[in-house]
Amino acid sequence: MPKHTKLMIVPRLRPGEGREIEVLRRTVPGADGSSTLELQIDISHAPVPDRRYLADAAAVLFESDTLRIVLGQKGLVGSKIRSAVILFLSPHAAIQFLKSCEQFLPEIRKYADEHKIHEALVEIQDEPAHITSVAANIILAAFSGREGCLDLYNSSPFVMGIVQKGGKMALDPILRVDLTTGLLVAVLDKLEELKEHLPPS
Repeated sequence: MPKHTKLMIVPRLRPGEGREIEVLRRTVPGADGSSTLELQIDISHAPVPDRRYLADAAAVLFESDTLRIVLGQKGLVGSKIRSAVILFLSPHAAIQFLKSCEQFLPEIRKYADEHKIHEALVEIQDEPAHITSVAANIILAAFSGREGCLDLYNSSPFVMGIVQKGGKMALDPILRVDLTTGLLVAVLDKLEELKEHLPPS
């Protein structure tokens, strides 16, 4: 038996990391002569999240290196938030989400302006009675008329390490959030406002 055994870690996805997604790699030249590796994934192969949550209130909180998007439900009387899903979002994930919305955001803003749809984010005064916290680093956004939707996915650091070594991507479907178009616009506008204050990845 060899006196010294070297353990080799093979960069492959493990069961439970989520649905495997092919990755397209493209080298983008920079103005200074450097190059950046750009990764593109075909999200059509990602499963729709099984879990659902309906939100009629939202807040965006930023502290240190963490963004928290609070998606809540108001009580039947007053404006107090009775339950909430807190989405923890890294600055890098927030920037990537906004980048993916570069064409979507003008479209949804135009619709909201034309139909006079304007909603405001809430200030969280009290701790909601029921809270669920989730992490996501890939978000899909859509709207149809006055109805909006956010699909939340997560790829673990293990997966991202495999992707950087040339392997496949895996997406873990976390949650689908149904909300109004006006509320979705308010969340996106707040993220845009905070973008310049986010630390670099």
